[in-house]
Amino acid sequence: MAIENACAINGWSAISSAATNSQLAGLLAGFIFTSVTILFNRRSISSTRTLILFAPTFVVLGFDSYLFSMLTGGTTDPLCDRLWSQSMPASGMLAVGATGVVSGIAWLLADHAKSRMLRHKQSEPSKESGISNLHRISRFMIYGVSVAVMLLLSVNCLDYLRILKIFDPKAIWLVSSSPVAVLVCTLTLGWARTLRRGAKTKGASLSSAATTKALSGAAFGTLTYAVAGPVFAGALTIPNWPTRTPGIVVAIAMSLGIIIPALLIITLALAAPPVRQKPDNVNRDSNQYSITINSSVADKLDILTEVNMGAGLGYQVEPVNARKDRYPDASREAAPWRVDIRLASAAAAVLGMLMWAVSWINRRPSEPRTTHRKRKSPGR
Repeated sequence: MAIENACAINGWSAISSAATNSQLAGLLAGFIFTSVTILFNRRSISSTRTLILFAPTFVVLGFDSYLFSMLTGGTTDPLCDRLWSQSMPASGMLAVGATGVVSGIAWLLADHAKSRMLRHKQSEPSKESGISNLHRISRFMIYGVSVAVMLLLSVNCLDYLRILKIFDPKAIWLVSSSPVAVLVCTLTLGWARTLRRGAKTKGASLSSAATTKALSGAAFGTLTYAVAGPVFAGALTIPNWPTRTPGIVVAIAMSLGIIIPALLIITLALAAPPVRQKPDNVNRDSNQYSITINSSVADKLDILTEVNMGAGLGYQVEPVNARKDRYPDASREAAPWRVDIRLASAAAAVLGMLMWAVSWINRRPSEPRTTHRKRKSPGR
């Protein structure tokens, strides 16, 4: 019997699908490479953020393609546990790479929507609704893909537990709860961003402090994960593999297969483009936009109150102090992004406890000792 058929669970084998997954990872990596070469010619801030996401995603997908090809070359290995343990980080890296691609596409859509908004001198309701649809589609893409890939990873982890003959209900429940945790986090993020839009935050730009921090965390986290996965898979290619997979190997494989990808996917959801803020001080009849500058800079430059520029656009300049008088709650503008940071910290704490619980449940108990009682002779 072929090894890919012998290591199948419920009619599906991670070894048989390794070749197709390797091609998929290579295809996504090629798409990112082409996109990066095109983005080099663009000067917008959103393009820079897209490059920050695409660079580590290209690395993780390139390594992932190699890991799946390594699984294809191990079809003569009689030990299914080792092959399935190597497939866990490969599946997680593919999920993180796919989410990174979707997050980068969302930033490209946000950049396109912003450029279309700046092209028109006067915002029309039909065009404004079309731009809002772009923002909704980008958010739905990130949140939907995040939950979908977590469901697929949980199914893969459950098959891994069945291969190892671990039928503990607690382990199955803990693995199944990971997609629920990601779903709750993504729904809460969407709700928080909707509240932020309804709060009419003054002077909100396309990127917030939480988005910037999440971009950095997602980039460095993905790069670290891209290195840790191949190192773990390479460390398993040792001779004299034990008959039973050690508990520490199972714990690391589960962490690389579902725990760390869940954290990175939540971080990528945090790095999604924020909801577009409608300008509050816009007079659509006269096309006047309010620009806030520092009062000291205004005094030094001797800026006029009304500045008429090309195309008949009027820009009304006001000092920061006058703006605070009209908007008493302007000092609270930085408060909404703290909600995202708290959500990320709570998700990291919950998933950290989940990782500890999985490692504790998957530990190998010692085999019970068998005692042989001496039979008493009938004469005694």
